[in-house]
Amino acid sequence: MNNPYEIVGTVFGFLSVWLSVRKSVWCWPTGLVNVLCFFVMFYQVKLYAELITYAVFFVLGIYGWWEWSQGGPDRTELPVMRTPKRVSTILIALAVIWTPFKGSFSRVTPMRHCLTGTRP
Repeated sequence: MNNPYEIVGTVFGFLSVWLSVRKSVWCWPTGLVNVLCFFVMFYQVKLYAELITYAVFFVLGIYGWWEWSQGGPDRTELPVMRTPKRVSTILIALAVIWTPFKGSFSRVTPMRHCLTGTRP
């Protein structure tokens, strides 16, 4: 972690998660600072595909902030709820099943290792 944008982005990321747990609307602007810092860092190291991902994160952050500040129908408070156990179980099972296969679908990885002489 030598890049100052990475350090600041990470700090704001942790702060955003902490504020989310506390159900504070400030989780959104701190999350946006996190996204902007990583956007700049990825631009500097020329990871342009990540820029697209983080641009989407930024737009979703603006949308989430707006939705949270507007409230529900008739401007009522939007409750923060837990994910049902059944949904959590299914998502965890899918992650466990998918993880061993995720690298095998990449065509770039074998070529990169071949060209650079490194091993995965």
